[in-house]
Amino acid sequence: MTNFYTQIIGLIVLQQTSKIATLTIPGDEQPRLTLKQGYDTVRNLHTTGLYHTAWIQPTRRDLANTLQHYQQHHIPVFLAADHRFSQSLYVWDPEMNAVEVYYDFPRKDWLILPDGRMPQRTIPLDTKALLREADNQWRGLAFGSRLGHIHLRVSVLKTSTHFYNQILGFDLKDWLVPHASFLAADGYHHHIALNDWHGPYPNM
Repeated sequence: MTNFYTQIIGLIVLQQTSKIATLTIPGDEQPRLTLKQGYDTVRNLHTTGLYHTAWIQPTRRDLANTLQHYQQHHIPVFLAADHRFSQSLYVWDPEMNAVEVYYDFPRKDWLILPDGRMPQRTIPLDTKALLREADNQWRGLAFGSRLGHIHLRVSVLKTSTHFYNQILGFDLKDWLVPHASFLAADGYHHHIALNDWHGPYPNM
């Protein structure tokens, strides 16, 4: 798992023991992802918890180099998508956690409706056009990348959405995607996504 997140996703190791690896983004000194060895041998995809982490890159060329890098290392991209605000590549890590790497369009080009909703979409990304922007200069997650959002599997969508919206104070940015909601701060399209697409899940 550590090799995957460093050699394929492009994070770097801050600290590592036989049981724990603490990773960060190149140029960053703060922990951004911790891998901790557990005892479960089978990944249970039918529980609440992490759906995917999502790492935003500064430029579309960085995303193009990421796609080129995946292809060179024979890493299957199970979804390449245009979400209206961003363009994304999704891969599985060795234990079937999804990982998204994406690029945001400039905020001036985002669609924001009068009610504040920022409707999501998922249409196929033109990967051939994206690859034409690659320059074979992948060096890990580009300087300036960050953890852009997380996506969670929940058991009761309405209850979870209420918690992040009314208790923690995130704005609800899109609530019309079937069985999903997207919440954010500071006008972003989403910092937290929730879904019960395969639920109801038992709690972990």
